[in-house]
Amino acid sequence: MTEEYWRQVRPLFEQACDLSGDARKQFLLDLQNTTPEIGELVSQLLVSSQLDDGFLETPPWSVAETSEPRTAFSAGQVLDDRFEVKTLLGSGGVGEVYRAFDRHRNCDVALKTLRPTLINDPDAQRALRNELNLASMISHINVCRLNDITLPRASGQPAFVSMELLHGETLAALLKRKPMSLEEMRQILEQVVSGLSAAHQHNILHRDLKPANIMIARDGERLRVVIMDFGLAREMKAGDDYRTAFSANYFAGTPAYMAPEQLEGKQATVASDIHALGVIMFQMITGKLPFDGPTPIMIASTRLHQDAPRPRSIVKNVDPRWEHAIVRCLERDPQKRPRTAIEILTLLGTAPPKQWPRRVIGASAAITVLVTAVLIFRPHVIDPQAQAAVDLARVAIENRSRDGFTAAIEHYRRAITLDPRWAQPWAELAYAYAAASNARYIDGAIALREARADASNAIRLDPRLAKAHAALGWTQSLDFDEWPKAESELATAVRLDPNDSQIHYWLAVHLRKRGRFQDAERSARTALLLSRQRDPYVWSELAFLYWTWNRQDRMQEHMVEQLKAFPNFTMTRFLNARLLKLQGRFDQAADELTFAEKLGLNPLTVLVERASLALARGDFGEARQLAKRVEEAGRTQPIDGLLLAGVYAGLNDRDSAFERLEEAWRRKDNTLLSLATSPALAPLRGDPRYQRLLQRLHFSPQIMQQIGFNFSSDKGAASQPR
Repeated sequence: MTEEYWRQVRPLFEQACDLSGDARKQFLLDLQNTTPEIGELVSQLLVSSQLDDGFLETPPWSVAETSEPRTAFSAGQVLDDRFEVKTLLGSGGVGEVYRAFDRHRNCDVALKTLRPTLINDPDAQRALRNELNLASMISHINVCRLNDITLPRASGQPAFVSMELLHGETLAALLKRKPMSLEEMRQILEQVVSGLSAAHQHNILHRDLKPANIMIARDGERLRVVIMDFGLAREMKAGDDYRTAFSANYFAGTPAYMAPEQLEGKQATVASDIHALGVIMFQMITGKLPFDGPTPIMIASTRLHQDAPRPRSIVKNVDPRWEHAIVRCLERDPQKRPRTAIEILTLLGTAPPKQWPRRVIGASAAITVLVTAVLIFRPHVIDPQAQAAVDLARVAIENRSRDGFTAAIEHYRRAITLDPRWAQPWAELAYAYAAASNARYIDGAIALREARADASNAIRLDPRLAKAHAALGWTQSLDFDEWPKAESELATAVRLDPNDSQIHYWLAVHLRKRGRFQDAERSARTALLLSRQRDPYVWSELAFLYWTWNRQDRMQEHMVEQLKAFPNFTMTRFLNARLLKLQGRFDQAADELTFAEKLGLNPLTVLVERASLALARGDFGEARQLAKRVEEAGRTQPIDGLLLAGVYAGLNDRDSAFERLEEAWRRKDNTLLSLATSPALAPLRGDPRYQRLLQRLHFSPQIMQQIGFNFSSDKGAASQPR
């Protein structure tokens, strides 16, 4: 079976599984008439699978227990000395999924393997590997986490993928079970958009987005929506030829959700995934598909030759914003659809264009009064192109990289050029500059100057815009001279918009630096709640807070949850390495640092942390050697002076430690603002140079008293922070 042949057969077989009775017979007849060889193979697969009607209503990744016979693995079997198989969860058209205990991760996972008839097929194995490679590029809470792939063994053990185990049901099952309120639909849609945007940021198209591939998982009261099955996903590359896509992937996807360009064999794009999302929204609102028919071929034919119906043709009382967004997504011309998934949410929050009735107004005086009133009291109308530029900037900034920030700043600048009186892009541009400075992607002095000016412009245009005050406060919190003023602006922002999770997160970071750990925890917990636990940076801030606070017990409890929520986030692994170091589990801590570096963590940061790990083990020679390697690398690239100073402090080399801190001062490295609270620098607290540096950083006696230090002591700051 060639790769092209496999790609044709798999989706057709799955479509046949979704049909029953006469519809399935007609589908197979159509296949036999058009492609006899494929039709015969699909028929054979149906017979060998012994599928009855509704077999695939429970998807292979569902955690509902099943009595299906185990064909690949058996209960109690241990794979790779790591995965202990518990039970079969389900079987699909080409694969089986098992519950297993992962001894390395110390938790239950799902194992996905191929069905016996495909176990030795290299093309099927390649498809399985493709799913892992693409999905593992996306570290996002709304995308199913795929952990590892194990290739076939000489012993006959088949290839399999380990993934997170989810508890819940698919959106397809939920739609069959009960109608949903607009609020429930909005909550689900927001998370699907978030996960899909993360995939698109990595240039990955899903190409088979449908309710059966969306899991509604629950963890207690928390609702989590997860996009599944990237088996048909494809990485977008510059210069792709649609004819290549046609020859290899013509049958890829599910016709009811495929965009016209896909059905015509043209290359799929972001707009194709957005079309599929529009079909899902239509289905959620109306309970029906916009295009239906007895066979997939007839569905495809209808889609190619007809415009999508309006939702109100099925359900009269449709929210006009939802209808407008759905109609935009289902446009036959990809250029007319929303350009990004996030733009769909913007449409839901904006009143649709109104069709004014033709009426005759009798008095010209009334017209004059009306026009005058509109001109005087008309609120600022956002330029649509500026809104589109802001949407693109928001997507770009989610990719926390140099390229992501650069693109975001360009889009925000374009939005401001198009609509200079709109305060929002000014505020978000200020944040982009501040965050880029914090990540060392832009020179700190330049970035903070730009951020301060942009935030001030936003406040001038709209003094009640919370994001504007928050951006100014965040900018001040990164400035050596202005950081004590930051709390006032951040508190103003919280007062203006108490439901903005990002503002609470910024406030938490600032309060941690000031040593107000209980207040910081309260703000971070609020941010976690408001973000619906979907922001890995908030999770990491809480873990870092507990490390700073010397609360190993709370850090342990928190990291258990963070490892479940964001196992492939770099800071998750970095912070877990710190926890393991505190627990004396040094080898595991070293493995976590290796994993964090593979995920993209700065190698110099990893190297400094390895030096700290060597200190904890008592291997001072290795710690000093690693510190020297960092020093050498620091000649050509910036290093974290605070962390390196902590290594020298642990080596009792105070002179070297203060040299690194002074260098950080000269570079205006804002990590130095954690000087007073960092446990790594505890050995320096009795040194007068430490006290003088704190004073230069504007840690006043009042602030130091809050933290628990006494400036009047002859020995300086000798106590641990609270």
